[in-house]
Amino acid sequence: MTHVKTNRIRFIPIEGTYRGERTTALLDVENNSVKITSGPLNGWKFSSPSAAACALIVPPTINGWTFWKAQPVVISDFRTL
Repeated sequence: MTHVKTNRIRFIPIEGTYRGERTTALLDVENNSVKITSGPLNGWKFSSPSAAACALIVPPTINGWTFWKAQPVVISDFRTL
């Protein structure tokens, strides 16, 4: 069996806004984890989009799959892949 390496995108930039404060993050499409890259929890990593969203929202009752939005991506973002 021959294995073919594909150039799949591993991380998708996402963002969410709560009470006027914007938070950006990266969604790891291999395991659905989220790493916050700006905002009040910068540097924190969560096991799912919902766990990350609930850490930002008071009270923590939100579906992270609907809270987060994909950020616009330009092709130059993939130049180093």
